[in-house]
Amino acid sequence: MKRVLVIALAIVSIVAVLCSLAYMCKYLFDSLQDASSYGWSNFTVIPFLLVLISLLVAVIFVYHMFVKPILVSNRLRNSGISSIGFITSVNETGTRIDNQPMLQVGLEVIDERGNLVTMEMKEVFSLMDLAALQVGEPLPIIYNKYGDIGVDSKPDTKKLQDAIDRYQSQKDPNGPTYNERVEMRKYGVRILVTIVELKPTGEKLDDKDAVIIAVEIPSHSGGEVKTVSKKTYLSVSMRQYIRLGGLIEIMYVVGKEEKFVIINPLKSDIL
Repeated sequence: MKRVLVIALAIVSIVAVLCSLAYMCKYLFDSLQDASSYGWSNFTVIPFLLVLISLLVAVIFVYHMFVKPILVSNRLRNSGISSIGFITSVNETGTRIDNQPMLQVGLEVIDERGNLVTMEMKEVFSLMDLAALQVGEPLPIIYNKYGDIGVDSKPDTKKLQDAIDRYQSQKDPNGPTYNERVEMRKYGVRILVTIVELKPTGEKLDDKDAVIIAVEIPSHSGGEVKTVSKKTYLSVSMRQYIRLGGLIEIMYVVGKEEKFVIINPLKSDIL
């Protein structure tokens, strides 16, 4: 629906520019006729320049607001590379479209060779998406060799999850390794557990706070409850869900409970 609206606005704007161009040509033609008939001293340059400047401003506005986004979207669709970006910064641009903010988002992107590269994009986000736009959080993106970049609306979730696992296993020295994350996704058990210990360490990693967290995991064989603890890093979006005595969802492999990971309730992703 939004794409149809943008195309309609673009068509209306282009028609307006063409009408302005037609008016300018008519004005120029009439002015030249008057100048040839009554003398060149009657040819007034200032109105002509004003019309020309107005036309140029209209053309630039239409190009940047309507034509360029469509060209970029088509280019990304035809030659774009789907990947995952990890947010490094989020800043307001002051622009709002349909009452939704346009944000400037800094990203650390895994390119097609598996390298981490720094990119930046401006994108309009819905108000519902703002809570998940936190430093360190993953974001599916699509980019190309021309420097165009945008949010990927139809990501390959399996491919992106593998990229997330590789990235997070490198960034979090205390978390599961890549192989452990893959094993967790294949054989892991998801369960709600109670937090019985929560101690901040004062350390930080990419705007995440380190804590020692202990949980009680019920035995699958009906035996005693097992208490396991680990150091983990909590993002800003996760801190509101982690409370001493509260319930959280975790995933673990039976027999390797001490390697448990926390499930992010915002996106159902493993931290």
